[in-house]
Amino acid sequence: MLIKAFKQTRAVIVALLSGALLPLAFAPYELAFMAPISLVLFLLTLRNLKPAKAAIVGYAFGWGYFVHGVY
Repeated sequence: MLIKAFKQTRAVIVALLSGALLPLAFAPYELAFMAPISLVLFLLTLRNLKPAKAAIVGYAFGWGYFVHGVY
């Protein structure tokens, strides 16, 4: 039970961080290589998840993108 909760928490944290990496590809940072890295990391996090858990992970990705992208 604890291992299952850890895996879900880890997926949410990885999605949050990969969402926060995506704005680095745009101005003022202009690190274009971060866009594919961020998206591949997010897609690898989503594989083998059930739809309900994938929705939570996708929400975390969007939240990380929003929080870092809006300042």
